[in-house]
Amino acid sequence: MRKIIFILLLVSSSLYISAQEFNEAYLESLPADVRDDIEKRLDQQKASEKASYRRLSETDSNLTKTPNKDDVFGSQFFNSMQTSFMPISAPNLDDSYVLDFGDVLSIQLLGQKDLNNSYQLERDGSINLPDIGKIILAGLSLSEASKLIKSKVNQAYIGTDAFISLKNIRDVSVLLAGDVFNPGVYTLNGSSNMLHALNVAGGISSYGSYRSIKLIRDDKVIETLDIYDILINGISTSKSRLRTGDIIFVDPRNNVIKLEGAFKRISRYELLAEENLSDAITYANGLTVDADISNIYLYRTLDGEVKSIPIANISQFKNIKSRDQDRVYVRKNSYRNIKISGAVLRPGSYKMIEGENIFDVIENAGGYTQNAFPAGAIYLNEQAKEIN
Repeated sequence: MRKIIFILLLVSSSLYISAQEFNEAYLESLPADVRDDIEKRLDQQKASEKASYRRLSETDSNLTKTPNKDDVFGSQFFNSMQTSFMPISAPNLDDSYVLDFGDVLSIQLLGQKDLNNSYQLERDGSINLPDIGKIILAGLSLSEASKLIKSKVNQAYIGTDAFISLKNIRDVSVLLAGDVFNPGVYTLNGSSNMLHALNVAGGISSYGSYRSIKLIRDDKVIETLDIYDILINGISTSKSRLRTGDIIFVDPRNNVIKLEGAFKRISRYELLAEENLSDAITYANGLTVDADISNIYLYRTLDGEVKSIPIANISQFKNIKSRDQDRVYVRKNSYRNIKISGAVLRPGSYKMIEGENIFDVIENAGGYTQNAFPAGAIYLNEQAKEIN
C-alpha cells in the first residue's frame, strides 16, 4: 500500500517538472500506464505554455506600440476619447432636430380619440396613424413635424389634442478619412456632430490639421471645423448634425511654428496660410512679465540653412507671415529674490532684475529713513553662507 501511495504522489508532483528533468531510466522504471499518462500530460503542458507565451508576446507587442504623441497645441483635446465605438447619446434634443428613417416618435391623443403609441419612420420617411393615414415626416424638423401631425389630427378628430415627442434617435454611419487617428466607418446616433465623431475615432493623427476639418455631404463641403476656435475663443463652429453618408475629412497639417522662452503658453502652434506670427503669440496668451523684449529672435530656414533673425520690436510680428518650422524665441530676464530690512521706508522682499544692484533695491524700498546709518549696513548672501 505504501508503495502505491508513493507512486501516485510522485506522479502528481511530476506534472510540475519539465520534461528535461526526467531521464529515460526513470521513465522506464514506471508502470506503462503511469509512464504514458505522464508523457501525455507533459505534451499538453508544453502546448499550453507555448500558447501562453504566444498570447503574452502578442500582448507585449501591442503594449509597446508607439502611442500617438503630438505636442502641437490642441492635441490634448481628444485625450478623453471613448474606449468603445458605441453611439453617443444626447438627450433633450431641440426642436431643430431633423427627422429621418429610424427615428421613433411618441404620439398621444387626448379628447374624442384617445391614443398613446410609438411610431418609427419607415424607409419612405413616413408614419401611419389610424384613421389618418400616411404622413411624410422625413426632412422636417421636430417642430415642423409636430405642427403637421397636430394639423392632421385636428382635421380627423374634433376636440382632440396631440402631444408629440421624440422617443428614440436613429443611428447614422459616417466615414472619417484623411489624417484622422483611426480612419474608417463609424456608427453614431443622429444627434452627433463632427466633434463626437472625431472623439470616437481617437482624434487627429500626428500629421493632421486641427484648423481645417471638413464635413462633406453630397460632394459639397457644408462645414469646416477649427479646433482653435473652441480652445481659444470658446466658439464651436460644429453645428451640423451628422447624417448617414457624411464624410469627415481631416486635412494635412502644413504650417507649424514653435514659441520658446518668455511666452505664457510655450508650445507648437498650427497657423493658417494667411496668419502672421503675431497670431501665434496671441494663441500663447502673450509674453510673461519677465520677458526681455530687447532679445527677440526669429529662427527660419532659408536656402537650406537656419538663419537667426533679430527682431527689434514684438509688434513687428504683425507684418511677418508665418512659415512652416519657424521658431520664435524671447529671452527671459533673470531675477533674484532679495530681502531688505532695517532703516528703509518699505522693508520687505523684492526682485532684482539682471543688471540691478543693491542701491536699486534700496531705492525700490523707498530709500533710507532719517535715522539710517548707511555705513553700518550688512550684506548677507545665503549662497555664500552655505559655501562658508
